[in-house]
Amino acid sequence: MLSQELAPLFQPLRPDNETTAFLQMCQSQAWTYRAKRYLRNALKRFLMKFMTQTDALGYIGGGKMHVFSEQQIGDLLGMAPGEPKRKTLLDVGAGEGGVTSKFAPYFEHIVATEHSTSMVKRLERKNSFARVLQMSHIDVGVLREEAESSNIPLKDGKYFEAIAVLNVLDRCDAPLSLMKQVKEMLDPTNGRLIVAVVLPFRPVVQDGRKKRSPKEKTNLRKVKGWENSVNAIYDELFQPLGFVVERIAKLPYLSEGNSRKSYYVLDDAIFVLRPRAVNS
Repeated sequence: MLSQELAPLFQPLRPDNETTAFLQMCQSQAWTYRAKRYLRNALKRFLMKFMTQTDALGYIGGGKMHVFSEQQIGDLLGMAPGEPKRKTLLDVGAGEGGVTSKFAPYFEHIVATEHSTSMVKRLERKNSFARVLQMSHIDVGVLREEAESSNIPLKDGKYFEAIAVLNVLDRCDAPLSLMKQVKEMLDPTNGRLIVAVVLPFRPVVQDGRKKRSPKEKTNLRKVKGWENSVNAIYDELFQPLGFVVERIAKLPYLSEGNSRKSYYVLDDAIFVLRPRAVNS
């Protein structure tokens, strides 16, 4: 069960209309959609002989995911569509951009970073982003320079008002280092960090056509159960870095399927975090 400190912060959320619409798309029995899915799956298997699964999905137009709806992210952030928008959000590892676009009603300038070349090209074709940058890690200097050159108003020229790290921590080589870099870019006074992570934590890194364990090790993979994993990732990762939890939610992390299965689902933990005040 969740610890006494975290249990009161849990916010129940349920699948809504956007979740249903995503599932209906994945389960479509229209022959055009089914044929496209079979062809994509065959092409993906071929491309994966030469590149990572993420790059292959990017080239074939796959990799669609669903984590939360616009309404749900508004509820988690305490915002509503139509209210004055906040200025800036950075999404680290935006993929094909479908999940990132859910933030559009709440932020004026969204900067997306992504490692995969094919996914970057797809992000650049969308209208949701003020800037798209290809990055394998967070380069603080480059991000600030690009924001300045694109007239993106970072607070004090340094900080984003919000940063999203959605289903990245268990797929990167150095989750602890990534979180430190993220904190350096986040407004230390009023910033909010939105983290989505599949729990229990079972990290794996795509290295070319192979998969391997991350170079930066944690004890999180030893923990069993969703609630125990929530407690552990807070104790081992978030709290030592100086983050305070505002809200926690549990939602299905849905991804578009293939010729064998309509969709795949995992249990995501959604954290809304803020930097701990210096005097606390």
